[in-house]
Amino acid sequence: MTISFGSNPILDPDMASGRNPLKAIWNRRFIFAAVFLAVWGLAILALMVIPSSYLATGTVIIVEPERALNTPSAIMTQNIGDPADVESQVYIAGSPNVLRRVLEVPAALAAVIKDCQRSGGLFKKEGPDCSRFGPENPAAIAYLDDHYVVSGAGRSRVISISYNSPDPATAQLMANTLIDRFLASHRDEIARSQQLAVDSLAQQLDQLDADIRRESASVQTFRNKNDLLNGARSTMSAERLTSTLEQLTQSEAERSRAAAVLDAVKRGNLDEISALPAVIDSRVIADIKQQLSAAQEEAQSATSLFGPRHPRLQILNSRVDALRASLRQEIIKLGQNAQKRFDTADGVAKSLKAQMESAKAGVANAGTAESSIEDTIRDLEANKQQYAALSVQKQRLESDKLASLGRLRLVSPAEIPRQRFFPRTVPFIAGGLALAVVLATVIALFVDLRSAKPVTAGAIPQQGPEHDDQTGVISTVQLPALDLPDTDPIRKAGVAIGDPKMRTALQRLLDQLLERRIPNRPLSVALVSAFAGEGRTLTTLMLANHAAKLGYRVLLVEADLHNPEIQSALGQSARARPIFRSAARSTATPTLRNTAGLQDILEGRLEPVGAVSRSSEGPDVITAGSGTANPTDLFGGDRISTLLDWARSYDLIFFDTPALNRHMDAGLLARQLDGAVFCFVGEKDEFEAVASIARRLDQLGVHMLAYVAQDPAIEKETAPVEDQPAQPRGTSR
Repeated sequence: MTISFGSNPILDPDMASGRNPLKAIWNRRFIFAAVFLAVWGLAILALMVIPSSYLATGTVIIVEPERALNTPSAIMTQNIGDPADVESQVYIAGSPNVLRRVLEVPAALAAVIKDCQRSGGLFKKEGPDCSRFGPENPAAIAYLDDHYVVSGAGRSRVISISYNSPDPATAQLMANTLIDRFLASHRDEIARSQQLAVDSLAQQLDQLDADIRRESASVQTFRNKNDLLNGARSTMSAERLTSTLEQLTQSEAERSRAAAVLDAVKRGNLDEISALPAVIDSRVIADIKQQLSAAQEEAQSATSLFGPRHPRLQILNSRVDALRASLRQEIIKLGQNAQKRFDTADGVAKSLKAQMESAKAGVANAGTAESSIEDTIRDLEANKQQYAALSVQKQRLESDKLASLGRLRLVSPAEIPRQRFFPRTVPFIAGGLALAVVLATVIALFVDLRSAKPVTAGAIPQQGPEHDDQTGVISTVQLPALDLPDTDPIRKAGVAIGDPKMRTALQRLLDQLLERRIPNRPLSVALVSAFAGEGRTLTTLMLANHAAKLGYRVLLVEADLHNPEIQSALGQSARARPIFRSAARSTATPTLRNTAGLQDILEGRLEPVGAVSRSSEGPDVITAGSGTANPTDLFGGDRISTLLDWARSYDLIFFDTPALNRHMDAGLLARQLDGAVFCFVGEKDEFEAVASIARRLDQLGVHMLAYVAQDPAIEKETAPVEDQPAQPRGTSR
């Protein structure tokens, strides 16, 4: 048999979702609370037991421009914020040489020995004694390296120097001592390198000064001899030639552009003309092209909408032709302007060529004499530039030496830490709280998963007195076949419940449900079925009436908002009557007190107490009601929880739901209740589909409490128009 599931995620395996973890945690809230308190208590205990440590931090900054100089050097400016330079200074600050200089300070050495003895030291496993620490002791260097933290912050140019110690004063002392030794080491190295640089630059400047004097005298003697006036004529001719050449180049370029426009206009190629820079830069042509494109698009749209003969299309085509004619006219004007530009540029180019020939002759005469000393002049200019640069560099180095500031600055010395570095109270407690929540959640979900035993198709035993040898599946409750009148479901329920076999089957179903009920709280159950016409509504009515007659406080809720059969059958009346009467006592259709119902509650227009119709002989009833919202959207809100809180005075709450193959209401509702009862027709080819749907409901977080199999011999009726499947199947609802 082929079964179409449509797009319902309950019936479609590709759309099935998982359990509801919040409901599982609520069911195991006591386990959750116990684990949470235990883990959080251990975290607080660890906070009090773990030894405290303090971290003192000072900062220095590198490659900062010297305050003693008006302008920083190019090298210093280049190195500012260089990550490689920062990393090299970080390595130097934590190097063994600097750490040895720290141990040379008596106060620092005594503090390290005391700190090592207080904490037990890292080296007791290796053998060295803390009392033997000194500047040349490798164990002391390793101890400092473990407790110092030197780090940079990229291009921020800041280096942080920290020391970790159980004593806050020791942490401050050791951090400041390393900063002082690091700065002193840097200043000494800078002073040595600056002195060497100054001496080297002085020698180079003396040599360059002698070379410049000799070359300047040679150049001046040659120019005086050749009457070049320091190269004035040669320079003037060269500048005139250069200017003429630039003007000639511009004129020829303008002539080429104008010729390109004229050539394109003569060929009449519109695409080629449109690609020309002059056409692209023309605002008038651009506006016409934009209007033409819009008109063509509108004409194409009108052709699709109205057809080729529509007057609107003819108007648009006329507009397109007019715009094309305007575009051609503008292009003709552009060609005329291009001809004028071409004639003007051609005349200018011919004139400049004549001037250029004259300038070349003047340059040749002066250039012949000047070129003979060109190499000497270049060497002279290079030596002057080098001399100027070295002079500035020497002056800067002498200023650096006098300032004695170096490339490092103290930004902030280390202060005595007021709060411990580890463990910190707030992060430790927050981490313990998060860990407690996670562990409690995991354990609660695990316990709920292990202890939960929903009645699914895979959990039905294969042997027993109710075993079906043909299908291999157990039906939890098998309703007997009855000859029921072809009337509304309430009359059918009144007739069916009078049969002893039916009452026995209903009692078995009720006993199975009551086993799942938690004392002092109602059991909320949704009766579901895969298709319409499988006895879901009839079973709901019979079960609610049977439980009410046994003395249980029962609330019947009609949750089939798409096809409310119960509300339609009950009708309207100004006075309340019992919802159910036995066939022997009354054959009249029972009536309902009001037409307000579940949809009014879910839309927030009415409280549950205003929608319930109470009965002294049968269950209280909340019918479907009426409203304007989409019924499926209503079951995703929190109003169902409001209804369940109000109904705590009942023992049993039964919800009649729409068929699963048509609407998602049943799945959305059942996952918010204690469980569901699955109704189906007991035919052989139905059991595989029932088991599959039950597993998907279980994945959605719906606990399957029982199955109700309708006997195929029960008289069938046509399903409602809204929920009618392709082939009518099953018993009366």
